[in-house]
Amino acid sequence: MAIGGTIPVTGHLKYLVLMKPFSPNQTALRMAASIAKETNAAITAYSCIYLSNKEINHYSSRQEAKHSALEKQRAWISSQLSSTITQGTKTSVATDWNSDWPLAACHHADQIGANLIIQSGSNGSAGQRMLLRFSPCPVLIARTSTRKSKGVILAALDIYSDDDAHRALNFEVVAAAQNLAEETGNKLLLVCAIDEKESIASHLGFEYLSDIEAERTLTAEHYGVTPEQVHIQLGNPQLIITEQLKARDADMLVIGTLARKGITGKLLGNTAEKILLKTHCNLLVVN
Repeated sequence: MAIGGTIPVTGHLKYLVLMKPFSPNQTALRMAASIAKETNAAITAYSCIYLSNKEINHYSSRQEAKHSALEKQRAWISSQLSSTITQGTKTSVATDWNSDWPLAACHHADQIGANLIIQSGSNGSAGQRMLLRFSPCPVLIARTSTRKSKGVILAALDIYSDDDAHRALNFEVVAAAQNLAEETGNKLLLVCAIDEKESIASHLGFEYLSDIEAERTLTAEHYGVTPEQVHIQLGNPQLIITEQLKARDADMLVIGTLARKGITGKLLGNTAEKILLKTHCNLLVVN
């Protein structure tokens, strides 16, 4: 899956899969296996472990506890790879002794030059939100390992914000969604939600159907798709995106984030993080 314009060609892709330790439900690994078959990507199965002081007291030393825990984790991950990954896909195992798994995973992804992080889950936990903020590459939140044929890949764009960062992010989102649609044979739909109050205050004039239709045509030309592949609607972005996901029975949502960091990110969050709590389909977050 070539996410965006700077991703290496097929055959040189690296996926970092975040494993759920000792869980029978390894959705992320199964999703990675499915995509890697199509893209010839290498998979690194990764996990963090860190024992409490109470757990460490069961060992003769802290060093023995660390060594034993990591070895047990590596053996378990290796068994998961053997039972899930088909022959021909290059795999490796990586573990870290760290209590802060989101930042440790981001650091490891950066170290190996990962093109994609794949994680299971849909809970929008604090750790997952931290992963989205600090990831050096796109993150795929896998809710299901099966993908619909001839379904819909929905890409959410912010066409209201006109700064360079948002414009560049929109193109990255569209490129990622187009790649997904081509690989899976699914249809691509761009969803653009515009806040009605902000648009009127800025004199953008989306008060009439003709104005929205004109913007729809311009957006289609801008991103190289047909007008039928563009849905523009006034209203709350979260509400419109979730409504369109249900209406189109979308297989995956592709959304961008500028990954606010520090105290600003903690206070404000962003649309991508809020969408985590309101969607149930697979979610690709492009940063």
